[in-house]
Amino acid sequence: MKAKYYTNTGKQRNTNQDGIIIDNLIVTESMESPQQIESNIQVTCIADGMGGKKQGEIATQIWLKNLSKSNINNQDKLKITLENTQNMLKNIDTGCATAGIVFANENFVFNVGDCRVYKKEGEFLNKLTHDHSVIQQLIDSGEITEEESIFHPKGHILTSAIMPDIEVQIYMRKIKIFEDDIFFLCSDGIWGEFEIEELEKCFKINDIEDINDALEKVLKTKKQKDNLSYILLKV
Repeated sequence: MKAKYYTNTGKQRNTNQDGIIIDNLIVTESMESPQQIESNIQVTCIADGMGGKKQGEIATQIWLKNLSKSNINNQDKLKITLENTQNMLKNIDTGCATAGIVFANENFVFNVGDCRVYKKEGEFLNKLTHDHSVIQQLIDSGEITEEESIFHPKGHILTSAIMPDIEVQIYMRKIKIFEDDIFFLCSDGIWGEFEIEELEKCFKINDIEDINDALEKVLKTKKQKDNLSYILLKV
């Protein structure tokens, strides 16, 4: 597998509360430019420390470190790792959202909060995860459309995150994976800058280096109000 990865403070934040993991590679420091890795990946994940929490980067770091040590190869192990992370966060005012892919006997995607995993299907992106947010609840109930959600005043208010002393909602979905599949993992700092059609324009090609170049070019024109993190993965 080949992956391009990037995490950055963005243009308006002072610290980076995001982070990424690709097996044992953990990156939480702001990067100047995307990097590439080729490996037989088992777990890859995005984490986004909660902006309203003063220590969001702590939740991100603990969650990613626990993932790297836990040999996640099924959904039960992921749940146990999440519970262990919650226990380690006790008495700390912090939390994070997350989304990732586990490549195992039964491959699956997962998310908590509003980090996302997309799969490239032709010239379109299929969102494989399901946001835990007020906006998503309004969409699910039919009160607003996806298009109306972009400028909705409730923004990115989460209904679940990896935090201590709560019952965390985690979405998990088994997926089939084939050679040359392309996946895109990202925090809301990335997908929140794009309308879906604009994002899909970057994915009209099948080479992840070219896709990455297209993403970089468009991101430079954006306000980058939040931390930015993504992983582009080709099987």
